[in-house]
Amino acid sequence: MRAAAAAAMVAALSLSACKRPQPSDQTDTPAAPTPPSASAPAGPAPTPAWIEWNSNRDGSPRSYQAGPFTVTLAKAEHDGVLRPVFTISDGQGAPLTLAGAEGVMGMAQAEFTLAPLDRRATGPQLLVRTFTYGAHCCFEYRLVERRADRWLVRDLGQYDAAGMPDPRDVDGDGSLELLGGDQRFLYAFNAYAFSGVAPQIQKVVDGELVDVSADPRYRPAYEADEPEARRACAENRDPGVCIPYAATMARLGRLAEAWPLVEAADPSAKGEDATTDCWGARTYCDGDRKVRVKSFRQKVELALTDMGYLPRREAGR
Repeated sequence: MRAAAAAAMVAALSLSACKRPQPSDQTDTPAAPTPPSASAPAGPAPTPAWIEWNSNRDGSPRSYQAGPFTVTLAKAEHDGVLRPVFTISDGQGAPLTLAGAEGVMGMAQAEFTLAPLDRRATGPQLLVRTFTYGAHCCFEYRLVERRADRWLVRDLGQYDAAGMPDPRDVDGDGSLELLGGDQRFLYAFNAYAFSGVAPQIQKVVDGELVDVSADPRYRPAYEADEPEARRACAENRDPGVCIPYAATMARLGRLAEAWPLVEAADPSAKGEDATTDCWGARTYCDGDRKVRVKSFRQKVELALTDMGYLPRREAGR
């Protein structure tokens, strides 16, 4: 996954050019998957579709139906700034009012989808995200559900455009994960525009995010990423995209075959190395700490080890 592609996705969101429900005087009822019943045969969970709302395009307020939830979105002044405001009801009590990230230039926008992410939840869950605006960051994610006659809102964090996750059944077991990109790669080895990300898979367990990327059952995400990651590394020969490629190959147990391509991205081989720079071939940065390394390969191994893509015993070989 490339940052440039993610930036285009942000632009598309801002222009609201994606598929959307058609205007209507009635409450919209977009196609939204519902959680499978206990008696349903085992099989992959359907991929939920995001419903996009833009105050200038779709009007304010505007209501939609998603499973048992009626979702009304409106542009409103909240805490002194313009924001999209959700009013969510399931007909079982007082509705929930939820303010999103601030809008810009008189416009507010938001997305939501019915997504049963937490298998321990007792009812349906609504995943909502709003954009904070900026060059590429950030998308604010929250999971809403009704439990024991009260609303629960779980903060699932903020994601850069290159790392923003979507609900997917990655391993085909009938439950959804969040498939996105590992944001730790952004800016770590080059500027954002020249950075890639390896896949990251997270599960929601009792409302908390758990990173399950290293579990072998999620290997399909890395197999799907490998061709594009290899192509990006081969075309750019840059640490920003080649180290994420190495991470994907490490997850697949195929790092050995990736080394010729990855080591060709050594900045010093092109006369571009600054030894005291975190982006240089002979310096590895771990937070505020700078570590001098003997080779670009050692830098890659240290990075992948610290990020959990390689076990400690394989570092620095």
